[in-house]
Amino acid sequence: MKKRKERSGSSLKDIAAEAGVSAATVSRVLNNKNKGFSVRPAVRERILQVAQDLNYQPDLITRSLRGATMRIFGLVGLEPPYNFPHRMISGILE
Repeated sequence: MKKRKERSGSSLKDIAAEAGVSAATVSRVLNNKNKGFSVRPAVRERILQVAQDLNYQPDLITRSLRGATMRIFGLVGLEPPYNFPHRMISGILE
């Protein structure tokens, strides 16, 4: 069994458990993503208070990766044909 790295601070799950709500609700409140969902003001305040009490700090690396797109393309083959046009590969890479 692998050891998990110790995380500093608290997670959304920690806040959710303490506030008695789901991690999704905590995420909506902390990220101000309420489109199509309503969270009662009392619940919102409780989540924000628990986050403050637990000294919640968002993971900025994870947050920055969420919106990133990877532009990776791979060509796989057992034996590349020797006449595979160089222009085609260059076009794919562009």
